[in-house]
Amino acid sequence: MKFLKRLTLAYHVIVGLFLLTLLVLFLTHQLSLTTVLDLVYLSYTDHSLRLVWAVVLAISLIFNFLLFRLLSRGSREHRVILFENPAGKIRVSIFALEELAKRVASSVEEVRDVQARVELDAKALDVDLKLTLRSDANILEVTSRIQNLVRRRIQETISLEQTVNVSAYVSKIEAGPGDPKSIKGTTKNPYTDLHPFQGYRA
Repeated sequence: MKFLKRLTLAYHVIVGLFLLTLLVLFLTHQLSLTTVLDLVYLSYTDHSLRLVWAVVLAISLIFNFLLFRLLSRGSREHRVILFENPAGKIRVSIFALEELAKRVASSVEEVRDVQARVELDAKALDVDLKLTLRSDANILEVTSRIQNLVRRRIQETISLEQTVNVSAYVSKIEAGPGDPKSIKGTTKNPYTDLHPFQGYRA
């Protein structure tokens, strides 16, 4: 894996230096415009040269894909919590904690959907929850209950020395079966939609 990563990085460095060198030569008039146009015309007309360019582009696509995979895998591997154990080191993925927070929050009846984001620094573990709640939910009561459940579950699961901070963001409140029906995009209000003479006797 290390060899593949070094090979991929070396390829991109070489290609980058080559293109920068050509650009510098062109801007300093060491490489004439006529030469560039001749090379473009030859690449367009010569079948063998087109095949060479096709192979080069295919190799570039492969190396770009490999670089993306290596960088994404490296970023995921660094998002871990390390624990020291007599038998060896233990690593807990941040993504596992995000899934745990989502399952705990989803267990609350008033929650329709939840997304979780976990960040760890030297002082605390921060959990950000994005919630979709039912319309009959008491937002303050439900979010407070979710925060306590998630905080307690994470602390019980990994026994962190750092503080666990859980923040909740209610992004949407879904309409329930008991909500007033909308008519042409507007919600009927029982206080403003009264007949103007309702309550008065003739």
